[in-house]
Amino acid sequence: MELIQQDSLSLKQIRLYNPLLLSKYLNIRYKVFICEMNRRIIFGEFHFNDLPARHYVLQLNNKVIGTARLIYEDKNIVRIGSRVAILENYRNKGYGGFIVNRLLEIIKDENLASVVSLFSEDNRIDFYKRLGFVAREKIFTFSVPVTYMVINV
Repeated sequence: MELIQQDSLSLKQIRLYNPLLLSKYLNIRYKVFICEMNRRIIFGEFHFNDLPARHYVLQLNNKVIGTARLIYEDKNIVRIGSRVAILENYRNKGYGGFIVNRLLEIIKDENLASVVSLFSEDNRIDFYKRLGFVAREKIFTFSVPVTYMVINV
């Protein structure tokens, strides 16, 4: 299901039963969140939050270059599931902002929630602040320090 198209850039929602897109999605998450961050525990990356979540891939000229997911926290809050990932060669070109802004549009257009939250690692806080998120508190998830951030939609 194609959601957003801008020139050769598109954000698509994927289903867990689509093996081709699912394998590309999981491969990017593995590269970014396990290999690049030197995390040894793969179980923290792939877990029960993935089952009810909405999963998205960012495609550039039909090549998957990024991923994201939405997790429903409750009837008023949707979380961008701490898993916005862009392949290394495509970073710092605006693709991460494209994903987040399109997800915010989807949440607003579909009236999914009034608040969007996320957990940001320290090196991404300024990125999310530029997109309008506000830092609330510092916590630990899977022994990693993160900042809980929110935005009203």
